[in-house]
Amino acid sequence: MQWTVRLEAKTGHGELETTELVTLRRPVAECSLPDLGLALAEAKALLTKLQWIMVRSQAAEYVAGHTVCDRTVLIIDIQSSAEVLSVAGRGCQSRGAASQNNVTN
Repeated sequence: MQWTVRLEAKTGHGELETTELVTLRRPVAECSLPDLGLALAEAKALLTKLQWIMVRSQAAEYVAGHTVCDRTVLIIDIQSSAEVLSVAGRGCQSRGAASQNNVTN
């Protein structure tokens, strides 16, 4: 058997984005108990990918709604279970002297 796990996200603009997370294959004829369901490593990898895609998408939509100029740079740093979102307007003349803002969630 084969399963494909997809993530569908509806953006704030009403667009539907579909991302394929993983495709899993399991034998049926030679199936044994360890082959049933997800292995712990597979589940962790799936959740890690899901988290990364969700954070990246949310951050991108946040920046799109808060961009002052086209030189805004998005930096996402995920360390252990803490997410740090930094939005920096490097060299942005529209912000004057305050050319860098940091937002932590």
